[in-house]
Amino acid sequence: TCPCLKNYLNIWHTALPPPSLTPAVCGYGLVMSHPVDTEELSERLDEYGNAAFVITVGTDGCPKVVHVPIIWDGEALRCTPGGGTLANLASLAPVTLVFPPPRPGAYSMLLDGEGIADDVFAVIRPSGGVLHRPAPGHPGDDGPC
Repeated sequence: TCPCLKNYLNIWHTALPPPSLTPAVCGYGLVMSHPVDTEELSERLDEYGNAAFVITVGTDGCPKVVHVPIIWDGEALRCTPGGGTLANLASLAPVTLVFPPPRPGAYSMLLDGEGIADDVFAVIRPSGGVLHRPAPGHPGDDGPC
C-alpha cells in the first residue's frame, strides 16, 4: 500500500477549498496558474486535444494513472480506461485529469472532479481546474510564471 500518498491525496481532495477563479501568483508576482471554468471546457479541449492522463486512487491507497482518449458531452468527460481504473471508480470517487501542454512552453491543463464507472466507461464530472505553468528547466530554478 501507499499510505503517504493516500494521506496526501485524501488531504488534497477533501481539505482544500474549491478552486478559486483568481489566478495563483508566485513569489515574484507572476501568474503560475490560470483557473479553468467548466463553462469554457469545450474551447479548452479544442486547444488541448482529446487525450489525458486520468489519475484515480484505489481502496489500498495506491494511485492508478492511465493515458486515454477523452470525450466531452457538455456535462461529463467520458473515457474507456482499463479494469483497474474502473474498479477505483466503482463508487463515486475523486479524479484528476492532466492534459499535457499543447506545444512546448505552454501551460498544462489540470482538471479535478468526481468520477464513477458506468459499464466500460468512466464518467467524470469536472468541478474545476487550472492551466499550470511549465516546469523550470532545472530543480531550484524559477519557472516561467
